[in-house]
Amino acid sequence: MSTLAPERPVRGTALNIALIVSGSISCYKACELISMLLKDGHQVQVVATKAALRFVGTASFEGLTDRKVYTSMWAPRESKTHISLRRWADLFVFYPATANRINQLAAGMAEDLIGASFLANNFEKPFWIAPAANTNMMLHPATQQGLKILEGWGCSIVYGESGRLACGDVGIGRLAEPAVLRSMIREYARTLAQTRRSGLLHGGRGEGVSGRPPRALVSGGAMTLPVDAVRSIVNTSSGRTAAATVAALLDAGWSVTYLAHQSASVQDCEGARILRYSTFADFEAILRQQLAADDFDLVVHAAAVSDYYLAAGGTAAKQETGDSFSLQLAPNPKLLPQVKEMAAGSGRKEPFVIGFKLTVHQNEQEGRARALSYFRDGRVDLVIWNDLDGVSGEQHAFSILAPPPAEQSVSAAQAPVVGRGTTLAELSAEVLRLAEFAIVTVPPGQQASAR
Repeated sequence: MSTLAPERPVRGTALNIALIVSGSISCYKACELISMLLKDGHQVQVVATKAALRFVGTASFEGLTDRKVYTSMWAPRESKTHISLRRWADLFVFYPATANRINQLAAGMAEDLIGASFLANNFEKPFWIAPAANTNMMLHPATQQGLKILEGWGCSIVYGESGRLACGDVGIGRLAEPAVLRSMIREYARTLAQTRRSGLLHGGRGEGVSGRPPRALVSGGAMTLPVDAVRSIVNTSSGRTAAATVAALLDAGWSVTYLAHQSASVQDCEGARILRYSTFADFEAILRQQLAADDFDLVVHAAAVSDYYLAAGGTAAKQETGDSFSLQLAPNPKLLPQVKEMAAGSGRKEPFVIGFKLTVHQNEQEGRARALSYFRDGRVDLVIWNDLDGVSGEQHAFSILAPPPAEQSVSAAQAPVVGRGTTLAELSAEVLRLAEFAIVTVPPGQQASAR
């Protein structure tokens, strides 16, 4: 019997990945990929050829995965490993796959564990192949035909970029970089998570909708105020908070549209629909269009919206160097309080709205007071307050504020704190927790009491 754990349901986006490794000089990249996948929360089981273990030792693979490396069907109690792998794995990744192994798979040969696992799977689970070979070996008719056969059967072929090979030749055959596979696996895992959620009935603001995952619109990043043809005023927002929130929602199976400034981070946002903006006018137009086009369950408004527009002093030409000039700024309208109205005015459901309030050199008590205005008329459901003094790198001190109790007036009350944390990871996890609670769990009419 195999020592593999029994088949289990995938939770969130954590996958069981069978990583097949064959004998190539690029085997060392498999170690980097394993490290990345483990950091993303996946379980990795290595299946290696004897040739692969000449390049990277068993100890390296076992040290990384904390699992025995499978190499043979003839080891004691492992005669059914090829069947156990098929049951356990959510995804097979052959990385790297040599020309020899590609042609063996295409011929349907099952003389060892890799071939037997390939046939036993029979495409119940996805099978990805990342070739690694000399250019001439890749271009040989046998290898090209083998790749076509495998792709025709349902394998996904992941090619690397053309470039210099270890042998000194220049051309195709390079192994795809670990980061490419990591990104693909992350997007695939999130697609699975969305599929699982699509069949669920969502209570609360989900209106009992079935057949689709919950939908979120997240905004993030700076905003550009052009002064002339080559100069502009831009705030310092990086979009990292929004990107972390997008990633957390995607990992939980949400469908996410990310409205991001042209300079904003989109790190770890594979699977999101990303729309770029530059100016306030761009942002407002896209925001209105999206809220009119779809029913969003959640809006997380983290973009650092420009407070001012250029009323006078700007030019479409280039302001000459050395000349003095003055700019007149006038306040922009506040968009956050209009989000629910934008949606409802287009015949769409009102989303649950989370806004952000950044202060400078203020404590939580002062921040709570500043956030109160957001809760007037129920225009915002939660406000995340943070102060610039508490934001540095991964440190991201924050408090999540809810509206005052209904019996208290906004002007006389303090916004209750429903969550706190000190890091960006904690912030994104809290946003997800509260969004799930408010949108999925709480039936209509009970949200006020739940706060």
